[in-house]
Amino acid sequence: MIQPVSNFLLLEVEEKEGIIIPDAGSEVQSGKVTAVGEGMYSDQGVLIPMQTKIGEIVWFEKFANAGRTIQHKNKEFALVRETDLIAKEGK
Repeated sequence: MIQPVSNFLLLEVEEKEGIIIPDAGSEVQSGKVTAVGEGMYSDQGVLIPMQTKIGEIVWFEKFANAGRTIQHKNKEFALVRETDLIAKEGK
């Protein structure tokens, strides 16, 4: 199992095409959270835990992972910082 560190999320990238947001001119993708890092530390050394949970479907700008894609067991994964998420799928 791949375990992200810090405030990174491991997302299984959805096979669907991304959505283009006309006003921003950017493309977004969705992914299912398969693993989460422990969080990040504040300037005072306090751990800020992750807010995103395994199993959630999240949306991020296509280039937020800046080339951090992984092929593992015939699936595509992306490593994305939690702060780069733009939306979560509602329940």
